[in-house]
Amino acid sequence: MVEQNLEISRHTVVCRATKKDGNHTVNTNGVISLDDPFTDSSSELLPLNRNDMIIAPFWADVDTRGIGDIFYRQTNDTTHLIRATSLIQLAFPAVKNITDLFIATWDNVGYYRQNTDKTNTFQCVLATSGVESFVIFLYANGRIQWTTGDNAGGDNGLGGDEALVGINAGDGVNSITVPGSQTPNIINIDQTSNIEKPGIWARIILFLSVFTLENCNPQISTCLSEFYPFGVAENDEIMAPALFFGDGSTSVHLSTNFHIQNYIETTAYVNDNGVISFGSSFDDENTPLPLPLSGDDRIIAPYWADVDTRDTGHIYYRQTTKPSLLARASSEISALFPNVDIMHLLIVTWDSVGYYFRNTDKQNVCDDVS
Repeated sequence: MVEQNLEISRHTVVCRATKKDGNHTVNTNGVISLDDPFTDSSSELLPLNRNDMIIAPFWADVDTRGIGDIFYRQTNDTTHLIRATSLIQLAFPAVKNITDLFIATWDNVGYYRQNTDKTNTFQCVLATSGVESFVIFLYANGRIQWTTGDNAGGDNGLGGDEALVGINAGDGVNSITVPGSQTPNIINIDQTSNIEKPGIWARIILFLSVFTLENCNPQISTCLSEFYPFGVAENDEIMAPALFFGDGSTSVHLSTNFHIQNYIETTAYVNDNGVISFGSSFDDENTPLPLPLSGDDRIIAPYWADVDTRDTGHIYYRQTTKPSLLARASSEISALFPNVDIMHLLIVTWDSVGYYFRNTDKQNVCDDVS
């Protein structure tokens, strides 16, 4: 009976959301299905000989009981819409602006049976222009490490019935299978593309002309899915709470020069008031002022306010050249400033911070990546 419960628990229906003529479901197995849940753990050749309409960023025997999370959300955030539109237009130039997105992310997920030695991170973005709908598959660089669960003939996450990436229309005829599917080469999906951007595939969904997203109540979703990783687990430095006024700043010697307008900066100051400054600390200004400032203060303010961490919250910071984070930052910045190649990051996170005077009933979480 315990074995049966484990088998059932790994086939979790994560989220159901509304489309024009029914529902779609985020499933643990790396599949978004339309209308009904889809819990098959082993991939099959497309087209399926049954009426399942599925969108599969990585159809395989995912198992999150030992490691990993599945996040999802709907959004019409302007930055994300611009990025999605630009990626889709690389494959379909005539596409007009995207108006709505649904984003599902399988983050650091393991494989059956509760294996945690290898993990995968991938994402599926459903995008609509109000006239047509599209899908973007994204794969984190270097973070597709397994292809098969133990129950599908895998050995240490490889071999057997390997993962499939594709779309099935549910009519027994129409489907799209991404090259490398169900072969050992699918582990290199993070290096392939149909739009000359490694790890990104863009496709049109012909059987889903328009979708709307309503009543999607997240069970394990969190806005932190979009944050760059932070905290003790990332070996971040932690800024000590300020005990006195004007004592809420720490200097960070930058391991590479930052160019801010006409200045070359070698030191950044992380201030407890939600500001990163250059040239000098900026922790004695707890009330935001209109910009531009009249002096020579050079600041970046993700949330300039009277932060107080004495009783709640932490301020984390670190520098990194981790390839996966550089690739993400380059991609996100290139959505607005094309052809940017990021080489170095300073990540500062104000996590669950309170406000003056030692108030803890409300907290903010914000992130700055410079």
